[in-house]
Amino acid sequence: MKVLVKKMGIVVVLCCSLLVTVGCGKQSGSTEQQSSESAQKISSEKAKKASSESAQKASSESAKKANNLIDSSLIGTWYGYNKYESKLDTINITGNKIITNGNTTEIHSDSERTAADKALSAGSGTIDDNKDTYKFKHWGSVRSTNEENGRKWLNVKGWYQSAGTGSFYGVKNRVINGRSIPVLTLADGAGMWASQHFYQDKADANKMSDTMFDDEPSQN
Repeated sequence: MKVLVKKMGIVVVLCCSLLVTVGCGKQSGSTEQQSSESAQKISSEKAKKASSESAQKASSESAKKANNLIDSSLIGTWYGYNKYESKLDTINITGNKIITNGNTTEIHSDSERTAADKALSAGSGTIDDNKDTYKFKHWGSVRSTNEENGRKWLNVKGWYQSAGTGSFYGVKNRVINGRSIPVLTLADGAGMWASQHFYQDKADANKMSDTMFDDEPSQN
């Protein structure tokens, strides 16, 4: 019986030892898993930070390039009467952005085009299948800047636009009610036809309404 008891004691001790060993193994595995998850989290956060910094840098560089493309006379907030909807439209030009009634167009130079962008703009490939959706909706390119009719015009086209003239923006000082004030003209078409005028003051925009000027072409 004593031997049996000893044997049973040994068995019990061995079993306890095995239980402890297995338990330690589980703890070790859990620690390694937590360490791995922590490392992955840190790596993911670093990648996100690097991506964010890269995007900010690209945006900053685009803004610097755009500042050389957008004439200072255009910068600011402008209000123009919309005769079709009987309300004021708002254009805010700042940095490399033209924001019209809340819709943003970022101005970029042709030097920023990728090989895929160039191919699509040239008509190679299908835009619907290969376009960058964000660029398609929010990027514009400056095709030309020229001085005509007493003002510098900014000509903006869609990033993938291969036909049509795009939109023209130009500012000219005009004497209105005895005051000389800047007036932003929005024009389009082959004849650079004036379609709408914008003012820096809402009161002027409402008062001038849809008035067109005799010294510029218009289809209105």
